[in-house]
Amino acid sequence: MRKLLFVVPIAAIVTGCASIGTTVKTTPVNHGSTAAASRQAASSAPAKAKAGVGSAIDLKGENSGDLLEVTVVKIVDPDSPTDDFSSPDSGKRYVSVQFELVNKGAGSYSDDPQINVDVKDASGQSFDPEIMVSSTKAGQQMSSNVTLAPGDKALGFLTFQVPTGDKVAVVQYKLNAGMAGDVGEWTVS
Repeated sequence: MRKLLFVVPIAAIVTGCASIGTTVKTTPVNHGSTAAASRQAASSAPAKAKAGVGSAIDLKGENSGDLLEVTVVKIVDPDSPTDDFSSPDSGKRYVSVQFELVNKGAGSYSDDPQINVDVKDASGQSFDPEIMVSSTKAGQQMSSNVTLAPGDKALGFLTFQVPTGDKVAVVQYKLNAGMAGDVGEWTVS
């Protein structure tokens, strides 16, 4: 009984720390505009654009100087495995999301994209990546160990099991398993 009483407070502390200072970013990076054009667009537009497929979002990492540009490149729905060992559970299908990661920070960046990503359906139900899927018809899977020097890029798919009747409505990317505070969010139309 004493162990249980000790573990519960620790779990509450760890869970609470993960959500302290979390910022959900939904505004895409505007690569092609000048500062004056950006100010003019901001003053004439009543609301900021929401990031969608094809949009990049800059996310700050856990360490000072960490900055990762994350783009949801495309979504393949449905997707299918290219091996004989992987298959979605009954009543589910595979959906693959292609990400491009660009290290815009001052130092090297290392993380595991598989623990940083989830997708949600319209009701808000979350789905985590399938770690046992090694390859699909969509293309190369993202490595579970990405290390990028400043300016380097990584490109690959992460695959999810989604119930057959559900549609992916939102894609989220959290640096450092959500411990960094920044969460990128893309709306899927």
